[in-house]
Amino acid sequence: YRFAEIRYHRPEETHKGRTVPAHVETVVLFFPDVWHCLPTRSEWETLSRGYKQQLVEKLQGERKEADGEQ
Repeated sequence: YRFAEIRYHRPEETHKGRTVPAHVETVVLFFPDVWHCLPTRSEWETLSRGYKQQLVEKLQGERKEADGEQ
């Protein structure tokens, strides 16, 4: 969402021996639509279950490696 537009009038100036003509600089500020970036409740539950399962599998694999080294 476009929130604000700020315009700066820069007068003519000399920079490093060169004349820079007067000009307008424009800055536009936007707010992101964060509500559409978040997963829905059901999507979050599915993602959470998947991550938990990956963690369990990884920990089991590390335990098997540790048991094999002993």
